[in-house]
Amino acid sequence: MLNDFEMLARAPDSPARTKLVERLTSVFVRLSEAERSSVIASFEDVVTRVLATIEEDDRIALSSRFANLPNAPIGVLRHFAHDTSTVARKVLRHSPRLDDEELSKVAKLRDDGHRLAIAQRIFLSEPVSDTLIQCGSSDVLRAVAANDGAQISTVGYDRLVNDAISDRVLRELVAGRERLPEAVRSKIAPLIAAEVGRRFQRTRNAQDERQLYLRLLEALDDGDIDVDEAIEAAIEERRPVWVVDIIAHAGCFDRAEIMSALMERSVKAISMACYQTGISAPTWKKLLDFRAKTLGIGSNAPRYVREYGAYSRTAQKSA
Repeated sequence: MLNDFEMLARAPDSPARTKLVERLTSVFVRLSEAERSSVIASFEDVVTRVLATIEEDDRIALSSRFANLPNAPIGVLRHFAHDTSTVARKVLRHSPRLDDEELSKVAKLRDDGHRLAIAQRIFLSEPVSDTLIQCGSSDVLRAVAANDGAQISTVGYDRLVNDAISDRVLRELVAGRERLPEAVRSKIAPLIAAEVGRRFQRTRNAQDERQLYLRLLEALDDGDIDVDEAIEAAIEERRPVWVVDIIAHAGCFDRAEIMSALMERSVKAISMACYQTGISAPTWKKLLDFRAKTLGIGSNAPRYVREYGAYSRTAQKSA
């Protein structure tokens, strides 16, 4: 392994160094625990120094590799976690080796890209959730509220409820959380009274809405309606959570990823998800309008519709 360290130090360019890091990592993970303990300091030192010299695309690839290693060196993971949000995303979202202290540190010191990645972890402890809520933007707060695996303290819920006063999407996400504490429910209830009133005016109670949602998914699965019709029905009902569920269901995506994409100001992620799900350009335009006008997220500029249509033309030429 020492020979590998020496080759890594002499590697002439980013691709060569990247391949040597991958080779070194493969050797490292096959070592016994005792063998790893004897070389881990050297491994972390060399790899972290090399990471500072290689291109971002190569660091992204390596970050994805390390994110799923159960015995990945913690020093290397910390280096990735504090890199750009694009590099850090997979490690922050998936690595089981990053503890609450490190996740909270990243949430405090880095930007919303890092915080959104942390907010999508399968499980969030109260300290981590509270740090995200304390330091994050509205997009981060929405992501935490949408994460069923996030444990949230009383202080955290107080901040969410306070921000929900002026954020209708956050209001709906908080109100829809499972096992919502009764004290929080009593605080959020007055904020959603207007929406509840409109539902009653349409002679629909909460159970009726749930049945409507289930019938919508059933009709989609049975082929009675297509994904465009399902999305447009959810938009008409002004239900962002339904939109997320339909896209995730129809496209076999991770629900948290679609929720994050819908709430991001950039349209890149949600447009690609919609295209891969088979959503048409006219429905994409309606979704853009819904995001911009109803949810207050991003832009519905005509160029985004033109760019979406270009996906289809490019795909047809490639076929």
